[in-house]
Amino acid sequence: MRHTETARVTYCLGGHFRVRLRSTLPAVTAGALLAAALALPATAADAATGATSAATGTTATTATTPEDTSSPSDSPSPTDTPTPSTTPTAGDSPTPTPTPTPTPTVTPTPTASASPEPPVGVSNTSNAYDDYWKLGVYVWGTDITGVTAHFTPTGAPAGTPDSGTQTLVPTTAADYLDGNFVSPADVQLPALGTYDVTLDVDRTDGSVDTLAHAGVFTYAARVDVGTLSADRTNVDYDHRTVTLSAPVSVTDPGTGQTLDPTGVQVTLGSIMSSGYSGTVTGTVGADGSLTATDRPDTQTTRYSVDTATGSTAAYPYHLLAADSAQVQVNLTQDPSRIRLTGSTNVDAPAGGSGTLHGVVEREVNGAWIASPGETLDVLSQTAGYTGTTVMTGADGTFA
Repeated sequence: MRHTETARVTYCLGGHFRVRLRSTLPAVTAGALLAAALALPATAADAATGATSAATGTTATTATTPEDTSSPSDSPSPTDTPTPSTTPTAGDSPTPTPTPTPTPTVTPTPTASASPEPPVGVSNTSNAYDDYWKLGVYVWGTDITGVTAHFTPTGAPAGTPDSGTQTLVPTTAADYLDGNFVSPADVQLPALGTYDVTLDVDRTDGSVDTLAHAGVFTYAARVDVGTLSADRTNVDYDHRTVTLSAPVSVTDPGTGQTLDPTGVQVTLGSIMSSGYSGTVTGTVGADGSLTATDRPDTQTTRYSVDTATGSTAAYPYHLLAADSAQVQVNLTQDPSRIRLTGSTNVDAPAGGSGTLHGVVEREVNGAWIASPGETLDVLSQTAGYTGTTVMTGADGTFA
């Protein structure tokens, strides 16, 4: 591959001249011709001058006067050198008479306005984790100066007046991140129920970001559960279940009025000696008494009030407080045995089946008696562990 470089040579004037012109040509044309003549050899300059005159239809007539005669005063002066915008070459066309260019109008560049605040976001707008009757919300963004919450009934049409408003404050809890805001006091609303929450977020530039439908707040009744008790502290074969109970009261958080507790459900937690844990749910009657029934199946089981949140009553509710005392129930086991009453060798054809006969018994006061209603898992090791489940009859037998 050939690489050709072309160099452009510009001829510069080596001296400075002061020239006076007398011509019938316009001054601008004459000046352009003079600039071309200074850069060209004499013959080329003469040709260019003639070409210009012919092109414009004007014959240049120059009368010789004493003033046109060269004199020492007309010697070139270093201060009057014309500076051509482009150095012409012998092949350039004559410079035409330029058309006057109007002075452009300068439009001032508008000053850029300050950038708008970046948008804000919100999450976890609901009842506060550590105080159910306060509103908690996480707002992220920059330059936030305040947050105001507006409450309207859930499902209310647009334009419904606020049922309440509250100015939130940043939380100072050590385990909370920056951006968490919470009600400074319990929210007070006109009626129990759920409310749609709209947030107004104030910014340092004076703007307000409105976040509609930011979350839901439940204005719930307060449930208080008294001391938990059990109808027995031991369960055995003849008494397998335990009934747990506690007094319950329900009040309106705004007025303090006592409400009908019928239908309120309270969940009890159970911790078993086997290491497992579970829950038992009881329901409150019109008399305010909680009743829950369980069947413990480990050596010991401890019960305590866990929570009460829901809407199974005529209103939403939430557990406010409960007695922390636990109730322990022990399990008493009777010695038991499984006794085969038929042959222990059962022949079964390939792909067929055989039948085992037996009885489940338990010891009471030194005597073995039948144990009806027991569930047994019968396993076979013929082709891996397979099996079936059977239940003892009224006489404790199975087959």
